Amino acid sequence: MCIRDREKGVLSLPRAKAQQLRAAMRYLASRAQVNTAALSTLLGIWIWGALLNRNLLSIPRDVFKLVERGQGMTMTWWRNARREVCTMAESVIWMRAELNRPTAPVIFATDARGLERGDAGAFGIVALDAGRDLAERCAEEGMTPGHSVTRLDGDYTGTRTESEPWRARKPLSRLPSELLGRPQEDWADVDWGKWRFADHISLGETRTVVRLARLLASVRAARRHRVLSMQDNEACSGALMKGRSPAPSLNHLARQKAGHCLGGRLTMLLPRVETYHQPADELSRTV
Repeated sequence: MCIRDREKGVLSLPRAKAQQLRAAMRYLASRAQVNTAALSTLLGIWIWGALLNRNLLSIPRDVFKLVERGQGMTMTWWRNARREVCTMAESVIWMRAELNRPTAPVIFATDARGLERGDAGAFGIVALDAGRDLAERCAEEGMTPGHSVTRLDGDYTGTRTESEPWRARKPLSRLPSELLGRPQEDWADVDWGKWRFADHISLGETRTVVRLARLLASVRAARRHRVLSMQDNEACSGALMKGRSPAPSLNHLARQKAGHCLGGRLTMLLPRVETYHQPADELSRTV
C-alpha cells in the first residue's frame, strides 16, 4: 500500500510500514546468523517499496546470492550481504516517487568510444537548450522505443519466408523529429576526455552517464527535475532505467549513478536513440 499526496504529487510508503521494515532489517543484520526464509520475505517487501525509486534497486547484490544458496537454511552472515541489508534498511526514507517533477528544458546526450586510436577510449557529453515544451514531449513520447517489422524498401530481411508473420525486428527511437533533426551545431559541448584504462564499451557508456549525473548533482537549479540524456547503448540505457544490473561491474556503476541522483534529487531519463541520431558521437570521436 502506498500513500499519495495529491497536492504534492508524491507516492510513498506509509511511515509506520517503513519504520517496521527498517526495524526488521536492522534486527536481522544485528544477529550473528540469518534465516534465509525470513530474509527472502523482507527482501521481497523491500523490493516492492524500492520500485517507487528504482535507484535503490542497485543496492542488493550479494543478498540475492545468499538467499539463493541457503534456501530454507540458517547461515552465518556474509560480510557484504550484511552491509547491503544495513544500507537497505536505511534507504527506506528514499522510497518515494515525486510524480510532479518538472522536466529540465536542457536535454543532454552522452557517448563513449572504445579502442580505436591506440588509446583507452574517450567520452563526450553535449547539451541542447530545447525548451520546456519540447523536453516535456520527449519525456512523454520518447521513453518507449518502437520497432520496425521490415525495411523501408519492403525487403523481408531477417525472415525465412515471405509467409512468415512479421515480428518486431529493430528498435526505433520515438523521440520527436524536432529533436533528432537538430543540426550538430545546435549542441554545446559540456565535457569530454580520454579514459585512463580500457574496458567494455557498455561500461564506458555507463561511466559517462555517471559523470553527467555527478555534474548535474552539483548544480542547484537541476535539483528536483527530470533530466533527459540520449543514449545509443541499449545495455547502458536498460540497466540504468531498470535501476540495477546482474553484471557486477555494471551494477557498481549503477550504484554510483544512484548516489548522485538521490543526493541531487534528480530523475534521469535515458531514452535510447540510433547511433546516427547520437549528437555526442562526434565529440567522443574527436577527442
